[in-house]
Amino acid sequence: IERIEQLSLQGSRCNLVLPVDHYQLLLVESPNVPEEELRDALRWKIRDMLSFPVENALIDVFSLPKGSNRGGRQMLYVVAAEEPKVKTLISLVESAQLKLESIDIMEMALRNLADASADDQRSLAILRVLPGQGMLTLLRAGQLYLSRQFDMTYNGGLFDELPEEQLVLELQRSLDYYERQMGQIPPSNIYLCGENVSADKVTDSLNASIAADLSVLSIGSGLTLTEAIDDSILQACATAIGAALRSSKAA
Repeated sequence: IERIEQLSLQGSRCNLVLPVDHYQLLLVESPNVPEEELRDALRWKIRDMLSFPVENALIDVFSLPKGSNRGGRQMLYVVAAEEPKVKTLISLVESAQLKLESIDIMEMALRNLADASADDQRSLAILRVLPGQGMLTLLRAGQLYLSRQFDMTYNGGLFDELPEEQLVLELQRSLDYYERQMGQIPPSNIYLCGENVSADKVTDSLNASIAADLSVLSIGSGLTLTEAIDDSILQACATAIGAALRSSKAA
C-alpha cells in the first residue's frame, strides 16, 4: 500500500491473481444438467475433492475445447476458491484505493503471457518454477487444456540448479497424458519462467531428455517497454505481467 501511495497509483485498475494456495483447479466431467443448474451440480460433484468446506467455496467454471478428450466426454475446469481468503485480498485492494477489474488464477495469467511472448501456432507449454513448486500449463490456440502443480526440490536461489530428473519425470507424465488421454499433439516448445530462472540453468542434458525444445520464456519480447528491465525482474514479475495483459485477452 505504501508503494502504491509513493507512485500515486490510487484509482488505477487492478487485475488480481489468486495465490495458488487460495484455490483449487479441478478437471471434471460436465454433468448432464440444464445450464442454469450447472454450478449447483458442480458444487455437489466437487465437494469431496476440496481441501476446505464446500460451503466456503466460490466457484467459476470454463469448458475445455471440444475434442479434448478421447472418450468423447465434455470436460470442464472448475475453479474453487476459499471465500474468506478472497475477501481478504479484495479488502487489501480496496485499502490500497485500487479499482478491482477482475479476479483471476495463475494459469490464466500464464496464458496471457504466452500469447504475448511466444509465437507458436500449435500446442505450447509453460513451466513456472518457484521455490518448492512447479506448475506446468499446456495451451493450444490460446486455450487452457491441462494444468498440473507438483512439488520441486528447488529453492529459487541465483545459483540453485534445476532438479533435472524430477522435471523430466513430471514433464513426461504431463505430455503423455496430453497426448494419450486428450488426443493432442505434444508441444514442440516448452518455455520456462520463474524465480531466478535463466538460460544457463537449462543444460544440454536436460534438453536432451525431453522430446521438445526447452528454453527460457523471453518475457520482454512480448512487451513494449519504455526502458530496459533486467530479465530476472521480468521473470520474478511473470504472474503480475500476465495479469496486466488480461485486458487484451478474453477470460
